[in-house]
Amino acid sequence: GSSGGEFRLIETRRLIANGLHNAFCGLCFWHDAYWLSYREAQSHDPGTPGVVRIWSSRDACAWSPVATLATGGDDRDPHLLAGGDRLLCYWGTQIPRWGAGPFYGQTLPNSARDIISHVSVSRDGQVWSTPAQVHRVGYWLWSVVRAEPGYIGAAYHSGTPGDRSDIV
Repeated sequence: GSSGGEFRLIETRRLIANGLHNAFCGLCFWHDAYWLSYREAQSHDPGTPGVVRIWSSRDACAWSPVATLATGGDDRDPHLLAGGDRLLCYWGTQIPRWGAGPFYGQTLPNSARDIISHVSVSRDGQVWSTPAQVHRVGYWLWSVVRAEPGYIGAAYHSGTPGDRSDIV
């Protein structure tokens, strides 16, 4: 970008065209390569199970798939964070509650699904840890930055005001 903070689109390329809903990208540069994450599912619908796909490229032109991360729920909005010797991918998962029945997929004050934030970590970009929950149920970890000696994140709550604490 220029010194005024303006950016100019130089080129666009299609990475994948498999007929599925591929969206919600994350991108970072780590260990001399570009890393891309996105959600893949049958549709955009929140009730559709989704997985996180991770691809890498040395030149941002030729890309290769390197990992699929999945919890069994609707994994969406994967973000990547270069953390020194580790690459982190964090995302939100929508999981139906037991007995949700015909209300699954609707956004109601007492939703028929829960939100769980997950993270997976890699030291080489190829082998990833099992996804682990990183916040309380109902909180979507949305933005994380490095803050020595660890990380700090912002999350939003998907429930009603009466079922949360203002301090998390």
